[in-house]
Amino acid sequence: MQDTHTPPRTVELWTRSFVPVSTPRCERAIECARDLEAEGVLDCVEVGVWGREFAHTTLSQRVPQLEAIHRRLEAFEAWAETTDRDLEPFFTRRHVESEITGEQHVRWRLPVLALAEFDGDELVHVTPCTVGDRTVDVFDRLEALADGEFDGRDGHDGRLEADYRDRRVGEVISPTFDVEASDPDPRVEPSASGSN
Repeated sequence: MQDTHTPPRTVELWTRSFVPVSTPRCERAIECARDLEAEGVLDCVEVGVWGREFAHTTLSQRVPQLEAIHRRLEAFEAWAETTDRDLEPFFTRRHVESEITGEQHVRWRLPVLALAEFDGDELVHVTPCTVGDRTVDVFDRLEALADGEFDGRDGHDGRLEADYRDRRVGEVISPTFDVEASDPDPRVEPSASGSN
């Protein structure tokens, strides 16, 4: 059961855009998250899609959905750094330079399934990740939340404070294409509404 001292969380469940949601793994993750929402363990579940890779380039600066995904990835990295977690090899970041234009950009390889948790205005957990020599995947984390273990199962409360209420997640998690974006602002924001 949920710890009565811990408020319900908003979670974002991310899947790759070209992996059908109907695959058993994705379907099971969505069903588990929705069950936790129905039980009051989670306040809101948002489901979003992203591509196999994300390129942070100047070409797509004008696409708000892609800028929001960039902010997510930047925030995930900041969270991992401040909580001594490792997002690799699940989220792999590399610098790329175009041999034709000379333009440099960052490219992330993204996992098929990822979970981001928010407690109010704070990003508090991202999976998959590693803690020491232990891997925590999305299903491990959903099980921990079902058991009321909100501290990350390693004794640390991985909170990353930021101003998250400026924009709505529901407006930015629906693109169904490989993504590219450019935005230096690493802030992310959970949904302000409880809609699914």
